Amino acid sequence: MFTPMSELFRDWLLKIMELKGIKQADLARSTGLTTGGISHIVNRSRNPKPETLRLIAKALKVEPEDIFRAAGLLPNKPENVENLNEYINLYVQTD
Repeated sequence: MFTPMSELFRDWLLKIMELKGIKQADLARSTGLTTGGISHIVNRSRNPKPETLRLIAKALKVEPEDIFRAAGLLPNKPENVENLNEYINLYVQTD
C-alpha cells in the first residue's frame, strides 16, 4: 500500500525552492529528473527514492542529511548539538 511522504517534506522542499528561486522545471533540469517526476514528488503522488533525494540535495545545495531528515528518513538532530562535545568532555573528565 502506498503511503505518501508527509506534507512537512513537501512544504520543506517548496520553501527551500522558493528561498533559492528554483522552479520545478529548474530542479528537474539540474537533477536530470523529468518535470513530471518532480511534480509527482511535490504533489505527494510518488515518494522519492534515496538516490533521488541525493540528487535533489545536490541541486539545492543542501546537505543530504537535511533532506533525509525532512523526508522523515533520518531522525531529527538533537537541539543542543553544539554543546554535545562539551558535555561529553565533562563526562569523561569526571571518570
